Amino acid sequence: MPLSTGTIRRRALLGRRIAGNILVLILLIVFALIFIAPFLWLILTAFKSPADLDTFPITWFPDQLHWDNFGQALTLIDYCTTAALVNSALMIRKVPKMARLKRAAKHETSQILGMNL
Repeated sequence: MPLSTGTIRRRALLGRRIAGNILVLILLIVFALIFIAPFLWLILTAFKSPADLDTFPITWFPDQLHWDNFGQALTLIDYCTTAALVNSALMIRKVPKMARLKRAAKHETSQILGMNL
């Protein structure tokens, strides 16, 4: 039994829709990889030894995982006892001021736009 022209058109449209969906999916995967790559590089570099950092050509994966890099970073910077505490203390003092500024900015913006919020 021969197919009608309506059936042929529907199948052609369905084929184009599927091809379009596949193209969109491929583009989304490519862009996701482009955005994820720097974070992956950051994490993998944290596990590299200084010798691995200086190699050419660049390698993505370290020869050995160096977990001691994290301990060295925390002891060299002394992050836990100074920077984090100072930052937290300063931010706690600023939170009420920031909330007032946000309300004032919202009020001024609404007045400029002629809106009653």
